[in-house]
Amino acid sequence: MKINTGGTTRLVLEFKNFVVKLPNFTHSWFNFIQGIVCNINENQTYKFNLDKQYLLAPVLWCSWGGWILIMKKADVKRHLEEVINSPKLNLDPELEVLQRYSKWINQSLGGDDKCDNYGYIDNILVKIDYGS
Repeated sequence: MKINTGGTTRLVLEFKNFVVKLPNFTHSWFNFIQGIVCNINENQTYKFNLDKQYLLAPVLWCSWGGWILIMKKADVKRHLEEVINSPKLNLDPELEVLQRYSKWINQSLGGDDKCDNYGYIDNILVKIDYGS
């Protein structure tokens, strides 16, 4: 198990095939509450957008109140390497993000669109952080 503490609102416990997202109690009370809200939002977004689920990492389970969310694990490292090794388009960074993640943005699943919020599950690129 690996503990990812890079998020402001949530801690992520990484296991082989799944991740557990918990509200982050290490920053502030406000961020802790935001983490609960993010878990609830992620669960609701996945559950009630059946036509968009193929774009999202699957939520496997969410506790009452959003205290714990379990999601299928994606290969983020593969996507990061893909972005790093892709030819530079000499675009404005914002335009590059819009181009790279337009599929999600056009489906109203945009938001925090940075490459480490995406990863591969079964060779399909999915968004892994869509709770905000």
